[in-house]
Amino acid sequence: MGFYRKISFILFGEVANKIEKFFPEVKLELKRARLVYSAQEYLSIAIMTSFIIFLCEIPSLAFIFGFLFKTFLFAFITSFTVSFFLSIGFFFFFIQYPRMIANRRAKRIDRDVPVLALYLSTISKSNLPISHLFRILTRIFKRKELGEELSSIVKNTEIFGLDITTSIEKVAKKTPSEKLKELLWGIISTIRGNADISLYLKEKSNEFLNRYKSMMNKLSRNLSI
Repeated sequence: MGFYRKISFILFGEVANKIEKFFPEVKLELKRARLVYSAQEYLSIAIMTSFIIFLCEIPSLAFIFGFLFKTFLFAFITSFTVSFFLSIGFFFFFIQYPRMIANRRAKRIDRDVPVLALYLSTISKSNLPISHLFRILTRIFKRKELGEELSSIVKNTEIFGLDITTSIEKVAKKTPSEKLKELLWGIISTIRGNADISLYLKEKSNEFLNRYKSMMNKLSRNLSI
């Protein structure tokens, strides 16, 4: 894929740079999906792939339409038109693909956020620094999507030397999970306001637990109808 990325960028990098302003959401969605591409690189690959599909579809469809209609000119024009619109459709699907991945990640992270809040609430009572709490929880959620988000907070602090609130803020801005975003922004506000972090986390874990119970009760009622 590295070679394909380079060829795509060489051939279509300039075009991608020109059209990038029409797709401002791509940059953020790539980060939310944790796809390691710049927006320009990803758009180059989208254009390249759509172009290859277009070139492959024309002869295939021309043969099919020629066999059906027995008229070369009509078959060629029809295959060209159909190939063009299919390629355009694939291009826009390709543009939406990072969002699809991000939404899938969001659902997986959302499932674990109530457990994360409960762990944070419990461990915070030990009065450990918040950065240590995230390091501990990174190990607990290591094999989950949530673990990647927590790992980014730890890396921002320990490798890039950012303070803990800035590290959390960077992840809060990029995470696809609204629940995690809500929790992290609350932690940031609590730290900056010199409020009791243990109290906030206890309240937040209870809130998530109540939401979960409410959701399960609603699901149970719907199933019983």
